[in-house]
Amino acid sequence: MKKIRIYINVENGFKPVKDALEKISSLFFNVIKVDAMSEADLIIVTNKHGISSNYSADKWYAIVKMMEDHEDYSDFPSNVKVLSVFSVVEELAKLLDEIKISSKSALIEAEVVEAEMMSAVLGPKVLVIEDTSKHQKSARQLLTDYNVKIAIGYEEGIEALSRDIYEFVLTDLYMPMSSKTLSSKAFKIGQLVDYGILLAIEAARKGAKYVAVATDLDHHSDHMSAAFDHFSGFPVKIENATVMFMHAPMKKMGDEYVKNWKEVIRLLKK
Repeated sequence: MKKIRIYINVENGFKPVKDALEKISSLFFNVIKVDAMSEADLIIVTNKHGISSNYSADKWYAIVKMMEDHEDYSDFPSNVKVLSVFSVVEELAKLLDEIKISSKSALIEAEVVEAEMMSAVLGPKVLVIEDTSKHQKSARQLLTDYNVKIAIGYEEGIEALSRDIYEFVLTDLYMPMSSKTLSSKAFKIGQLVDYGILLAIEAARKGAKYVAVATDLDHHSDHMSAAFDHFSGFPVKIENATVMFMHAPMKKMGDEYVKNWKEVIRLLKK
């Protein structure tokens, strides 16, 4: 049985809480603690702002509600649970059972790690900014001739662009809302924002040669995807970058369709 990977993300000043949560999680035989959010299936935090930069619909989140916590915990996505500090052991046990039987559980697969290791470290640098695990996986599997870095949301994308220069930057259109500078009332966990447009501009400003915003949403059901019908047929120049706004070409891998990032690069260079 694969173990559920847990990351505990507790703010500075709450070390006793973190220590307690680590001891509690160690009581469960089907749990293993990891050192990075990106590797985790379940991320435990003490307030909703601890989720924002790494929110993904493919992961699970548990907010341990403290005694004097007056945050609004309404309207959360189904993969975000609130646990009472008074009954955290019982409630965590129930959540772990739910994760174990749920198809949403994003357990790390060996083939993903293998594909990442096979990535040619001397190839052109590609940054893929994508919050959906199946499209992250397809990037690793299809772009083995490139040096690929994955950023899983807006904040990670901005940080990656500030640290390095990439020949290709390929980004999703919609990503979960970032909590930076937002009040607790304004911030909504999991609400999607069309950050891809801004990331494309930032990528061009930071020296990328080719940039694509690639959405897989149905143009009959989403206003921005519908607008892409006009822009997807031609590239534009932003700074010195060739930029395209496109409906992502798709490829069947296993039982599902994923973004064909290799074809995205071919269209950019056409």
